[in-house]
Amino acid sequence: MKPIKKRYEEFCQNYLLDCNGARAARKAGFSAASARQQANRLLSRDDVRERVRFLRIEMARRNCMTSEILMAKLEMVFRQALEYRQCASAIRAIELQARLAGLLPARKQTGTDEIIDIEANVDNIMSIRVPYNTN
Repeated sequence: MKPIKKRYEEFCQNYLLDCNGARAARKAGFSAASARQQANRLLSRDDVRERVRFLRIEMARRNCMTSEILMAKLEMVFRQALEYRQCASAIRAIELQARLAGLLPARKQTGTDEIIDIEANVDNIMSIRVPYNTN
């Protein structure tokens, strides 16, 4: 694939983040007044469409690696929770694994339309603490 112009690359990178062409065009430096038209024009170009497709493939490849790592960590949390008979923590680990695997829909936050992105909240997921049980 041959290189594309710098602004086109910025558009592709930004478009990949939220799939909003007008916003991606504005972030890439195009006029706010014509951002929607610029996005439409750019997305009709073969080179830009090919670059977006390539970037999506790369992102999917990286996320799969991240998903596998998160699954392994959640499995460790689950096993430790079972060992210490912490049912709530074990159930939460199972729920997060199911969401990560796409078996359950993403949960919406109360009062907002934002969907929790499990991979973007790694710290929150890994903050599940299983208390040490001396029994």
